[in-house]
Amino acid sequence: MDRVKYTTSTMYLYKMKIIWMLMLLAKNTSGQTATLHGDSPFAVLGKPFVWTCDTADLPGGVTGTSFNLNNSKVCDVLIYRYPTSNCSKSSGTDSRITCGCRGSNISALYLSITSSFLEDTGMWSCSLDEYSQYKSSVEHHVYYGPGSSTTLNIPERFKSVKEGSYVLLECSATCLPACQYLWYKGGRLLVNTSKLQLDNLQDGDTGKYTCQSYNLVSTNTTMITILVLDEPQPPRDLKHVFSTQDTVCLVWRAGDDGGASHEFHIQFLKLNKMSTKSEAPFVLDWKDIGDVIDKPVYGGPVSACVRNLEPESTYYFRVYASNEHHTGNPSASITTSTNLKEEMTSDGLSFGSGIGVGLGLGLGFLVVGMLVGVCLVKHRRQRSRANYDNTDCTVLVN
Repeated sequence: MDRVKYTTSTMYLYKMKIIWMLMLLAKNTSGQTATLHGDSPFAVLGKPFVWTCDTADLPGGVTGTSFNLNNSKVCDVLIYRYPTSNCSKSSGTDSRITCGCRGSNISALYLSITSSFLEDTGMWSCSLDEYSQYKSSVEHHVYYGPGSSTTLNIPERFKSVKEGSYVLLECSATCLPACQYLWYKGGRLLVNTSKLQLDNLQDGDTGKYTCQSYNLVSTNTTMITILVLDEPQPPRDLKHVFSTQDTVCLVWRAGDDGGASHEFHIQFLKLNKMSTKSEAPFVLDWKDIGDVIDKPVYGGPVSACVRNLEPESTYYFRVYASNEHHTGNPSASITTSTNLKEEMTSDGLSFGSGIGVGLGLGLGFLVVGMLVGVCLVKHRRQRSRANYDNTDCTVLVN
């Protein structure tokens, strides 16, 4: 009896399938009733994506519906329309993929991708395994933006250049669809290409240059600072500090550095004779001493001594500065001689004499203080038993 019931039930399902097939043949089957669509026009690399297959008016019975990529099955959903309305949730061929139906709605099937890969690009479709006319296909793309991949042709983020020169800046990024580019300086748009050429650079071109790369997925920026170096200004307030038998010491102040760290060079000229009014003036042949003097870290005056000079000789001295790309003009020259006593500068004591006076005053105060202290001690000890001379603390005998 059970066997008969089972056979009768099975026959009933077969009959229903045949009826639905006849109904399909009677209908115009040129239109598709399965419709595939994504939750957005494209997927983004690394982001989730969901496909939905609307399957209204599909035949009844147990029906297998599949999601496919480039005609290869990715995930299957089984729909039980008779005797109940239900579907099975299943895992796809990839661990990122699951498929099923939304709640108990067997007309809205889904395929969920937890993280989109570039390999997900292609022709996606949903179809009934038994009815080829129920199929819907969509071409799918996985896009990605520049992220943090924007690079410059100049690896440094700070570049100093010589005034009057040119620089070619170019930024690039890996994007799909291809990136577009914008170059800015201080918020002002310069060009809308990946390349920016700066010609005949001047001091006003110093600043921060920003490249923006973008597509419909995301935007990224990268920046470089261009420093246009001018020539350093001549050092100022060059003065002679003191001289010895073969040494002359100088002090000066730095001028503007032209935009970069600079260093100083001393030039000298030995004066052999002075030209008279009847003679043509001789050409001054300035020579560098060879040593380079760095500017003090915390600013302030710069000092240096020129050694190994000839005794009892007169010299001209001057100083000039140089930075990475330029050599500046020299300072005004001064004249001094070896074998001289320490001299007074125009604005006060010389460096050497100032030290001497300071040391002398300090020692004088120290000696006076010690004498006064000794005098007071003797006074206290001898007050009760002797008289003493107030002028030199000498004890007077009664």
